[in-house]
Amino acid sequence: MNDKNNNLEKKNIPNKASPTTQIGIFSGPIPHPEVLARYNQIDETLVNRIVSMAENESSHRHRQETIELQARITHLKESDIDVKRGQVFAFIIVISFIVSGLLVALYGNPWAGGFISLGALAPIITAFIKGREITKD
Repeated sequence: MNDKNNNLEKKNIPNKASPTTQIGIFSGPIPHPEVLARYNQIDETLVNRIVSMAENESSHRHRQETIELQARITHLKESDIDVKRGQVFAFIIVISFIVSGLLVALYGNPWAGGFISLGALAPIITAFIKGREITKD
């Protein structure tokens, strides 16, 4: 009985070698150490030049990212200043329309003065209502 099991086991084992494939992926600015070793066999200064080139590229990229970040920060600060300036000018314009409307109303034409003052307040009221609708969504 044991002989039968041994014969069956031997029959299930393939005698041929099966082909295998090995794939390796290496990512980065510096080649894989095995590749660097082969470069070193070609020229002993080649590895140092490759590493130096990768270091220079890395420092350049860091400088560029810093410059870009500083530009974005400056742009945001400038746009904040522009928004505040626009709010101040809008406030001055609205106040001048309201004062003009009051003066027109005081000097004999209350309907015209009311329309001028209302014309100055209508866009502000609309902006507040629309702004609240946007923030609710």
